Amino acid sequence: MKKIKFLKTLLFSFILIAIFSNYSLSTYALNMFSYSSIILPKSTTQKNITLNFSSQISKGTNFNKIKVYKGKAKTLKTKVEIENKKINITINESLVPGVTYTLLIPSNSVKDNNGSVNREIKIDFKISQNKNLSGRITIAGSTSVQPLADELAKYFMQLYPKVTIDVQGGGSSVGIKSAKEGIADIGTSSRELKPDETGLKEFKIAEDGIAIVVNPKNPISDLTVEKIRDIFSGKIKNWSELGGKNSKILVVTREEGSGTRGAFEEIIMGKTTITNNAVVQPSTGAVKTTVSQDENAIGYISLGVLDSQVKAVKVNGVEATEKNARLNKYTIKRPFLFLTKTNPTGVVKEFIDFVLSPEGQAIVSKNYITVK
Repeated sequence: MKKIKFLKTLLFSFILIAIFSNYSLSTYALNMFSYSSIILPKSTTQKNITLNFSSQISKGTNFNKIKVYKGKAKTLKTKVEIENKKINITINESLVPGVTYTLLIPSNSVKDNNGSVNREIKIDFKISQNKNLSGRITIAGSTSVQPLADELAKYFMQLYPKVTIDVQGGGSSVGIKSAKEGIADIGTSSRELKPDETGLKEFKIAEDGIAIVVNPKNPISDLTVEKIRDIFSGKIKNWSELGGKNSKILVVTREEGSGTRGAFEEIIMGKTTITNNAVVQPSTGAVKTTVSQDENAIGYISLGVLDSQVKAVKVNGVEATEKNARLNKYTIKRPFLFLTKTNPTGVVKEFIDFVLSPEGQAIVSKNYITVK
């Protein structure tokens, strides 16, 4: 009898546990919710994921565990934010067409005002390459912007084989005029626009320092802004006046209309004019070549193309590096601008969007200062 009574008690306990468990699970399930809609990236330039919910949400205990994976292992760098009824996820890395990505939002990442939490959300997605994107883009202007525009164009044309991009130089003034007159789809400038050059659509794609360069054999390694001004104005004519060899200084400058010259004059020269005895060169590359071949030459070039052919001097004791320019320690810098006559559309818009995307700015960051 005792055994039968024990079995009845045990059976009754199991029934109570089962009923309670089912009730608890049902209640927990009723207190969970999912998203109402989602927007996923569809191209390499779209880096945002948006999940919409039916009610206002706030952070749950697992909010910091929201991840986007590339393949099965790599976790992408992301920025996750809540805005009223939305989760906005910004991907801060390049996306590759054809690769599978996984969005994982664990349960209890967000909650609503009633205390309900989200169900686990796991979604795989791929970036499709718009192989049908086609067209021709003409870019003209600053010879300082030209190497960067070339690199960006080559990458974009690899992504979209039916697109052709022709990058030309000519100087910033040419770029501004070409954009204004519609001769080029995109004009480029390495200086700010003047008051009489307004009316164009401006897109700042990068910043670049201006390096003051001498021949590698020149012992001079540091100059003040005042000394640089005196050299380029012709006031200081011999390297011996600066502690160097007894040799006449050869000043090398850019042509009128050059964005690099315009920025150099604004930052360094002020109201002082560059000497008429200076050698005038039509491009950054020509200045670099001239200085590299003459021990007594001094010039100024884009920091982004600085290499061992020439030596950059310190300015006011600060080394001319991209890092110092980004930190505003090295202050001789200027913007790189894309200019269009009207709001860009079609393939031109796609290219500019790419340049300003994390993917495009990753290319910029190799030698220049990013703007995003």
